[in-house]
Amino acid sequence: MSHRSSHDQIRVGVIGVNPSRGWAITAHLPALSVLPDFRTAAVASTRASGAKAVAAEFGVPHAFEDPFDLITCRDVDVVAISVKVPDHATLIRAAIDAGKHIYSGSWYSKAWLEGSTRRASWC
Repeated sequence: MSHRSSHDQIRVGVIGVNPSRGWAITAHLPALSVLPDFRTAAVASTRASGAKAVAAEFGVPHAFEDPFDLITCRDVDVVAISVKVPDHATLIRAAIDAGKHIYSGSWYSKAWLEGSTRRASWC
């Protein structure tokens, strides 16, 4: 993970964007756009066209079709996971392995229920 000074913005990558519905487009991205200490650095969707559309709408520099490309992106400090719950565990583990901080809005995540042995912050 890159080191930042305390004055830099926290760079967030959001996995699970959809240009027409979902938490990412209706809550996460609008909130991040008005928080001065954060900026959205990357988005990922299962469809490249959807990721590109959301990136263009919110002025995000990176758009990925593969969530693992977002997770390994050097311009991302925090990975926000906004996908269906069954898919959280794999993405959470990959983000932890990549040394990223995690935001997973669902405490029902399989990683939580499985009692992951790794340390993670749960919001």
